[in-house]
Amino acid sequence: MEPGGQASPGPPGTTRWFSDEAEREFEKAHRANGVSDHYVMLTVLFLMAMFFAGVGPQFEERRIRTVLVAIGGASLALSLAILASYSVARPG
Repeated sequence: MEPGGQASPGPPGTTRWFSDEAEREFEKAHRANGVSDHYVMLTVLFLMAMFFAGVGPQFEERRIRTVLVAIGGASLALSLAILASYSVARPG
């Protein structure tokens, strides 16, 4: 019997196994969520680079064009540097 008077779902020790398995799966999901958050951040940085590089040339004043294209280039360089720092999962 489990605490609270309920019968366990299987042989003795099974409940602990389910609990350990659930914790392992939770940790795996938590890591995967962190990885996806990093890739979303990279997507935003790449979008920022494209936005500034695309909007910059539309302005008449040379200084504004230069600054906006420079911001776009810096965003692109930062995005590529961050992407290069990520490890690559190998199948198998």
